[in-house]
Amino acid sequence: MKGILLILILILGVKERAVAQDFSRVDTVSLELKWYHQFQFAGYYAADIKGFYAEEGLHVNIIEGSLESNQVDNVVNLDVDFAIYDSGLLIEYANGVDVKAINAFFQYSPYVLAVRSNRNFSDLNNLTTSTIMVGNIVGRYELLSWFNERGIPTDSINFIGFDIERFINDPSVDAIHGYITSDIQTISNNVDVDIFYPWQSGVDFYGDVLFTSKRFLENNRNVVDRFQRATLKGWEYARLNQDELINYILTLNGVNERGFNFDNLTLEAEKTWEYSIPDKIPLGFMSEARWNMIARYFQNAGVLSTTPDIEHFIIQPVEPFTAQLQRFLLFFLPIVSGGAVIVGIWIYILKKRIRQNSAALEVAFEERVLLEKESKEHLLKSINQKEEMLSEVHHRVKNNMALITSLIELQIRETNIAVANSILKDAQNRIHTIADIHEKLYENDSFMAIPFKSYVHQQIDYLLSRFDQQMPKITINREIEDLSLNINYSIPVALILNECLTNCFNHAFIGKNDGLITVHLAKELNNRVLLYVKDDGVGFNSKALKNSTIGFTIIRALVEQIDGDLVVDSSEKGTKISVRFSVEVNN
Repeated sequence: MKGILLILILILGVKERAVAQDFSRVDTVSLELKWYHQFQFAGYYAADIKGFYAEEGLHVNIIEGSLESNQVDNVVNLDVDFAIYDSGLLIEYANGVDVKAINAFFQYSPYVLAVRSNRNFSDLNNLTTSTIMVGNIVGRYELLSWFNERGIPTDSINFIGFDIERFINDPSVDAIHGYITSDIQTISNNVDVDIFYPWQSGVDFYGDVLFTSKRFLENNRNVVDRFQRATLKGWEYARLNQDELINYILTLNGVNERGFNFDNLTLEAEKTWEYSIPDKIPLGFMSEARWNMIARYFQNAGVLSTTPDIEHFIIQPVEPFTAQLQRFLLFFLPIVSGGAVIVGIWIYILKKRIRQNSAALEVAFEERVLLEKESKEHLLKSINQKEEMLSEVHHRVKNNMALITSLIELQIRETNIAVANSILKDAQNRIHTIADIHEKLYENDSFMAIPFKSYVHQQIDYLLSRFDQQMPKITINREIEDLSLNINYSIPVALILNECLTNCFNHAFIGKNDGLITVHLAKELNNRVLLYVKDDGVGFNSKALKNSTIGFTIIRALVEQIDGDLVVDSSEKGTKISVRFSVEVNN
């Protein structure tokens, strides 16, 4: 079977390469960047200097952007062929502007709000009478939508043009809206600022959207596909060769003059990967569900009056395999999932054996430490090798989980059946929950102390971004104590939390305009831990209970696994699911 799969991949790869290189002439196209030269555009530079555009029969003129640039007008007027914009491109499209989105290279928008620390603003609501710098074109709609979702009136806010130097030198300006990857880095080197992130309010957008005009696409579809293919290859190269691209960027016009050096470009690169998450989502990936969610943000803020046709707005990214090969791999998805479960069980058994063997070895070591120093060194080496092996297994499980999550996302995009989509998304959320726990294990180099507070916040934010149905305005009250759990408890507890929140999002607020969810996790007396998820929704009815059977079956099984107590209270005033369990807690 492996031989057949390898042959299929090689045949398809050779065929694609032959097609890609079958050009009778070189097409010259232009790309206008969103901002000045920096690591934010590393993938495009890589595709140029490493010859990926040339391999596709393209010569690309890369044009530096600026504060005065209007990329949308330039593309629509055919002054340039491609350009980069933010999620506000959707508003232009909805208003009848001739644009088509190709790829989004930031899965989360890097736009944040930096507020002078000496203002002592503990909440965004303190900004209702402040002076805020924001771009006149890019970023402005995102900021207005963010404030609207938080219920912050903007009528009395003094919005002025974006100018980093003026913000640094003019203390009358309270805040500035800019990129955390670069702008805020420069500002924080000169001014003490507090950073507010939109995702903390459950609001998020795509960032750095590559686009072209519908007119150019219709007349040059083959050129667009080749440009997209080479660009994705460039971004992958930049991810694996970060230092090389940084050194190249330092040679570009104006970079050194604006104060950039190797160190701060490295920081920008790290933020770039943090917001593009290429280890979990294919570079450049976009989904109709996320764009529909962004459209609702704009509609709620009053900056978008119509419902855009997302299907005709986006051009789906070119994936690294052909469609036939994708379907072939998806056929084996259940096998891959089953393999991941088996690996997880094997990890648990291996960890238990290591703990047992380590305890026995330590006893023997204490009895003979003075006589057998050489034996001590041998035993410690053996333990370290086993720990290294276990860390490697966790790393591989994390990568497999990320692959499964991406494959499910692709299947969701191709499936039009609502029930099937719901089942796939629930499965994806569960896999994502387990994958994040393995990520925490790998980061901490410890299997006995996972920092669960940060994980819970991360899981809540992820689920908020995943639910794309017409949800009411939901507020989440987080009562999370700073504690750590070992692997025996962290995965079951994380899955219980996932099922409870999924149940709330799916059923709790049907027919309601708003709602409140409380997530509570804290240590009690005698090493007991209490987890509960409470909502003020409609409570259970027969239909909701029937649809939740699988979720509650999973919750009960997980509670039994950790020897916990499960209590479910439900009425017309809401539902509360409580789990208590005993565990040694590391603070």
